[in-house]
Amino acid sequence: MGARAACAGGGPDFGDARPGGTRFPGGAARAFVHWAAGPWRCALDAPEIELLPQSAAADEALAGAVSAVVNAVYATAEKGLWLGQAERTSPEEVAGLVAAGEIAVARRRGRVVGCVRVRHVADGVGEFGLLAAAPELHGAGIGRLLVRFAEERCRALGYRRLQLELLVPREFEHPSKQFLAAWYTRLGFRVEHTATVEATHPHLAPLLATPCDFVVYRKDLTAGGERR
Repeated sequence: MGARAACAGGGPDFGDARPGGTRFPGGAARAFVHWAAGPWRCALDAPEIELLPQSAAADEALAGAVSAVVNAVYATAEKGLWLGQAERTSPEEVAGLVAAGEIAVARRRGRVVGCVRVRHVADGVGEFGLLAAAPELHGAGIGRLLVRFAEERCRALGYRRLQLELLVPREFEHPSKQFLAAWYTRLGFRVEHTATVEATHPHLAPLLATPCDFVVYRKDLTAGGERR
C-alpha cells in the first residue's frame, strides 16, 4: 500500500496549509487534521496524496496524466530557459520513476492534480523534484501539501535533511524562479550552494537557451518548521 496523506489548503503561494490545521477559502474557518498511522485527513473535498506503488508503472494513462501536469507547469516556470519546445518530462520517464518508487501524486475527485518526486541522494539526505500542481488549481495549497508529504516521507525513512535543486538563469531574473526562491525560503529551506549546469548535469547544458545554475536548497528535518 502506498503512503497516503489528505488535507486541503488555500491562500497565496500554493496555499496556506499549516501544521495541525488547514485554511479554508477566504480564511474564515479552520479544519484541524491529525496524523494517525498514515493519512492526514480533512473533512473537505480535499486532494489525496499517495506514493504510487511500483506496479503502477504499467499504467500508461496514469504516467501520461502525471507528465501532462508537470509539462504544463514547467512550460511557464522555465519559459525561455530551454531551446525549442523541449518538455520537462515524458510518460516513459515518469513510468521509470514510478517503477523506482519515487513518485507521489495528488488526486482530487480521482483526477491527478499534482505530483512530486522523492528520492535518496546521500547519507541522511533526501531530495524532492518534479514538483507540480495543476495550473487551474493555483492557490489551492497542493504544492505546499506535496512538499510536506516529501518532508514526512523523508522523516519516516530516517533522513535528517531534505534538499531541492532550483534551476535559475545566470544573466537575468526569471519571475517564476524568484517566486519559488521566496516560497521555498518561507517553507524553511535555505541555500546550501550554487553550481553550474555544466558541472552538475553536463548533458543538459547543450539544451539550454541561456546559461543557468542550479541553486541547491536544504532543510533540516530535525529542527523547527516553516516561517509564518
